[in-house]
Amino acid sequence: MKINMNKIIKGLLLGLLAVPTLGIAQDGGTFLLKGNAPKELKKVYLFYYDFTTDEQVIDSTDVKEGQFSFEGEIDGTSYAGLIFRKDFKDEQSSVISDYWFYLSSGQTVVDASQGNAKMLSGDKGAQEYLAFSDERTKIRNKFATPDYKAYEDKIESLEGQIEQLKAERDQKFGKWEDLYQEAQLKFIETHPNSSLSIQFLESMVSVETVNDKVKSLFNALNPELKKSAKGKKLQNIFNASNFRIGSIAPDFEQPDANGKMVKLSDFRGKYVLVDFWASWCVPCRQENPNVVKAFQAYKDKGFTILGVSLDDKKENWLKAIKDDGLNWTNVSDLKGWRNEAAQLFAISAVPSNMVLSPEGKIIAKDLRGEDLEKFLMENLK
Repeated sequence: MKINMNKIIKGLLLGLLAVPTLGIAQDGGTFLLKGNAPKELKKVYLFYYDFTTDEQVIDSTDVKEGQFSFEGEIDGTSYAGLIFRKDFKDEQSSVISDYWFYLSSGQTVVDASQGNAKMLSGDKGAQEYLAFSDERTKIRNKFATPDYKAYEDKIESLEGQIEQLKAERDQKFGKWEDLYQEAQLKFIETHPNSSLSIQFLESMVSVETVNDKVKSLFNALNPELKKSAKGKKLQNIFNASNFRIGSIAPDFEQPDANGKMVKLSDFRGKYVLVDFWASWCVPCRQENPNVVKAFQAYKDKGFTILGVSLDDKKENWLKAIKDDGLNWTNVSDLKGWRNEAAQLFAISAVPSNMVLSPEGKIIAKDLRGEDLEKFLMENLK
């Protein structure tokens, strides 16, 4: 489960700002960011997160006589980056490394003409950041001494000895996990009529670990065991193992909130995130703001979302859609964990998702937090 600490901290800060008796003023206003640029560049790009909305802001400015400047309004200190590329979308076109810092109101002066960018001077916000950078440098220097390196070398030597001991131990006794699984496989092979065999198979098999050996053992089980709920679950896992990254996702159909039947194939021609979630799933609800943010940023660039809910109560499902602002197509057969689409893809935990190409090919799985937006930024150019 992932908790968005940035949102929590941000909420606490906004809460404090709302209390007039504390007398805390928001540090905002106009910023002026200027400096010298590498001589090869005609443009410099500025990337930062808006302090109030946490939305990405990307700006650019022309380089004139080796100098550049940005000016704008800012509500508070924001994490920012100066991007020195000939083409913003092409990382390979970088002339020097990106420079990441904290941007505040007032003036900030940066020099990027000498191979590496650095902040030179500025008003109050820049001065505070420069002072902090000096402290950071002092801390870093503590770890660059011969005495510290001697400790590192000793630790590395001991780690090498530990790894050698582990290897000798494993060679002599074997690994517990491997020996235990071998015992399970032997039991399954010699007890095809035992329900314990299918329990063992279920415990060791996932979409990522399916191989010919476990398939063979499954096929040799008593037919009644293969028809059981666990047998059907294993068969779904075997089927889903064919749908790895690079393969075409199988089609399915489920009703939306109004009862209209929706097919996955209806979304061909767009990048689509198939998002498995549920109203009762706390990590899903915590992840939803990230998904909403990605949708808002890329919905007009050939990207959409198909939400598949593992709910079994329609009112809870619809309320969560409204409360979380999931303004895309949402479907559910309201069978809970028995959701047929979830079983088709052997979904055993939520949240779970996959990104499909416009041709319906699986190109990514289980992107969380900023990873989803980063993936879309790199692929929806």
